[in-house]
Amino acid sequence: MKGKKIIQAVGLVLGLIGLLVAVFFSWKQQSLQEIKAFEVNVDALSGDPFLNEEEVRKLVEAKLDTLIGRKGSQIGLSEIERLIEDQVVVRNAEVYLGVNGKLKVDLQLKRMLVRVKPAKAAGYYLDSEGQRMPWVTYYTPRVLTVTGYLDRYQKKALPLLSPEQRALKLDQDLYTFAAWVTQQDFWNRQLVQVEINENGDAELITLIGDQKIIFGALTQTEKKLRKLELFYNEVITKVGWKKYEEINLKFEKQIVCK
Repeated sequence: MKGKKIIQAVGLVLGLIGLLVAVFFSWKQQSLQEIKAFEVNVDALSGDPFLNEEEVRKLVEAKLDTLIGRKGSQIGLSEIERLIEDQVVVRNAEVYLGVNGKLKVDLQLKRMLVRVKPAKAAGYYLDSEGQRMPWVTYYTPRVLTVTGYLDRYQKKALPLLSPEQRALKLDQDLYTFAAWVTQQDFWNRQLVQVEINENGDAELITLIGDQKIIFGALTQTEKKLRKLELFYNEVITKVGWKKYEEINLKFEKQIVCK
């Protein structure tokens, strides 16, 4: 039994040595390999089209000059990865050199969930993971837009938190709200904008109907919008869209209309 364990241990060590040798020779071969082509693949399904293949190629070549004809040892794959991932729109980049001399970049871009434009501050995006991203001017994704007095929303809805905690909680509320809306076919089409009014309440701007829809805090999203959808189906279909000028969803068990 003891001898069997020794044989297994020796086999394991030899296997590791073999793996290290294979990795070394693979690295050595890549370092001597001449780059014959430079290929960029952007995953079109994973994110918004902030960058295309040609723009990524130009970005790399502007920094590192022409790569064709150079050896693998003359370029830094990790440097190229860092260069690409430093772009605010990039989620992930993988750079590798194949045995055929083809330098490849596989790229995933971020997908935006909501665009935020405060009344007196710089705008930003929240991506599909809830992270902030600064506005960019060269591409505007078609996503839900939130505008207005976001500072007043924070003070009203989140009065006990510090300014930093308020900003974080605001982003969490926006993300949760937008994530639910974008998963619903009806509301994803119907809801086009959220305006934070001077009182700090969220108001919904919809595609159909010109009523002022007061949502209040961006919480209990599903409950409030289910209630509004039921109101559309059971009341608006009977009295018409012009019957009410204001629909208030802030109250727990009722809708107040004017």
